[in-house]
Amino acid sequence: MKKFKLLIIDDETMMGGATDRKPYYENTFSKSFDLMFIQDYVDESNGYLLKENIIHSIKDIDAHVAIVDVRLDNWGMIDCSDVLDRISSKFPVVLTSTSWNLESYSQIESYRQRTHVADFINFSFIAEENNHINDELNYKLRSVVYDFWKFSKHARVRNNTFRILHLSDLQLGDPNSDDSSEMSSVALGDFLKSKKLIPNAIVISGDVAYSGKPSEYQEAQEYIKSIGRQFGQSESMYKDSIIIVPGNHDNNCDFYSIVDVEFDYMNNEFKKREQEVSVDYSKFKQVPFCNMAFELTEDERYLANHNGLNFMINKFVPFNIRFAVINTCSKANERNPQNYTLDKSNLKNLVSDRSTRAFANDDMFTILVGHHPPHRMLDKVEKNISLNPERNSIMNSSEYSTDFLSIVNTFNADMYMCGHEHDNIFFKLNERNKNNPDLTVSLASSFRLVDQKLSDEYSGVQSRGFNIIELELDNNKVKNVVTRTFELDYISGIREIKGN
Repeated sequence: MKKFKLLIIDDETMMGGATDRKPYYENTFSKSFDLMFIQDYVDESNGYLLKENIIHSIKDIDAHVAIVDVRLDNWGMIDCSDVLDRISSKFPVVLTSTSWNLESYSQIESYRQRTHVADFINFSFIAEENNHINDELNYKLRSVVYDFWKFSKHARVRNNTFRILHLSDLQLGDPNSDDSSEMSSVALGDFLKSKKLIPNAIVISGDVAYSGKPSEYQEAQEYIKSIGRQFGQSESMYKDSIIIVPGNHDNNCDFYSIVDVEFDYMNNEFKKREQEVSVDYSKFKQVPFCNMAFELTEDERYLANHNGLNFMINKFVPFNIRFAVINTCSKANERNPQNYTLDKSNLKNLVSDRSTRAFANDDMFTILVGHHPPHRMLDKVEKNISLNPERNSIMNSSEYSTDFLSIVNTFNADMYMCGHEHDNIFFKLNERNKNNPDLTVSLASSFRLVDQKLSDEYSGVQSRGFNIIELELDNNKVKNVVTRTFELDYISGIREIKGN
């Protein structure tokens, strides 16, 4: 069996005596792993345990996985976050400690935003001289290695091109359409494979469901899984490739009605509320979406509604590509269900995520993902600003949300992927206003065939299709961007309508 390289970062190794943890690590893992202890790589001549020396030494270490002690008390000014920032996403990390409590679990959630923290182990199991436990721990670590590195292998770009499949506005459950309007995942897969356009990432920019109901997400989950399977991906593979955000149709507005009615248990019936409620029930509007997103991605931040669903994604950092998902629908409520302004407090926290080493490199190609186009996030939106069949009106808008522009500038963003308008177009923010940043906007149309049940007038205004973005790489850095748009219809199937 191949021995993987296991890096141990623990301040209680090489201490000598009964408190030395090194013998426990060797006894438990040496049969399956080549062990490397961080102290072996530190230049003693410049101060053996200086923070700078330990942190700097991590940069040059080539490992498959690392075990990091959560508490590095014996190293003074060094803490676990310093170590994880340096590791970034070079290899997966398993945390260890002698005790775990609520504070520890909260720390894990914070650390997972910094790097690929895959699991945690109570050190008492490592210290246990039990062959069965040792086998379980080795199996756990090998699984972490396989999961991380097989994704890296799968995500290896073809012809130095990182491809993104951009879908939007599936609106599954729409009563105005029928099953025949749903694009076959097999047909999509066959087409992209025939054109050698197999994606490394699948971005879905909102409106997955029609009304945010759990039954709609059950259908959506199976449908999106079937798309992922078309590209030869196992379940663990496509879970890592999916990036998904909510749209306004993903807000379950049934929660808004709780403000007006309550259940009378005495008479077993609903009645109008007599007193105004103090609880903001609208905050539960995206719970069904979050449950589905977690099932698709296994990212716990969806379940926790982390930062209002505004967070960084570090899966593709090895390719110098980073994503930030933005929730443009979080402020909608019963008083203003069409409120698409951004939540400033959540954006502030999103910026703090960026400060970690995994995302602080402005040489990375940065992609923001949200549902609404930039002009839709204004406090007041003119009704005539939406797209028309000629696709020109959005180009006539030079006014965009200042909060959105602030995020674009803060992250030095290169692209914004969105939907909502049910039309496909690529444009630059600075085309109409040179004071705006040089940001490419990928606006994807509804991913449905032209609905037979819709009127000719309604169908004619909206296109159906998807976008492909090709990021051409040189030494794992994006050097050129190719944008391609495809349309769907019953007669000709899938056809490319434009590209750059």
